Amino acid sequence: MVALNSWQGAILADHLLSLARELPSIPKAHWPMLGAVTCCLVQSCLVPAPGNPARTDTSRATALRERLRCVVRRNMNSPDFDPEALRRLVAMSRSKLYRIFEGVGGVARFIQDERLDAARQRLADIGDRTSIRALAGEVGFLEHSTFSRAFKLRYGSSPSKFREMVSAHHPLETRDHRHHAGSMP
Repeated sequence: MVALNSWQGAILADHLLSLARELPSIPKAHWPMLGAVTCCLVQSCLVPAPGNPARTDTSRATALRERLRCVVRRNMNSPDFDPEALRRLVAMSRSKLYRIFEGVGGVARFIQDERLDAARQRLADIGDRTSIRALAGEVGFLEHSTFSRAFKLRYGSSPSKFREMVSAHHPLETRDHRHHAGSMP
């Protein structure tokens, strides 16, 4: 865990709170850019303090993991994207790549978790009515059933039940979205 100085923590907290507040009104097309900007801000806040070698090592590892996370997010929609593809893209030895992710269950697990997180975000978006089957493919799962099992294992409910729960908790937003989309209220 890296302790942030007060100004670093304040800047990062303000950005994240603002992003959480404004995200519903920001067009989805801008989300990848916001993610990249947020990654850069996090990395900037984790710049090591001068004369603190422990912080330097931790910061480098964190920055490297975030760089790898960005590469995974850009490529995870391809079902062929796997640990070996990641290793080739970042030109890193297999042993170093696996060492970086050993604390989170390995590289393949990390990639799957990123895919599941992306799917969960899409399922939580009441305006996104992509079918579960199509969504599974869009986040890099070859088989709908594999996606559904992995999602249920990670989040405790099937993707369709998760979507139903989100819709049930936002009935007015769902109605407003349909109204703005041009359908009758």
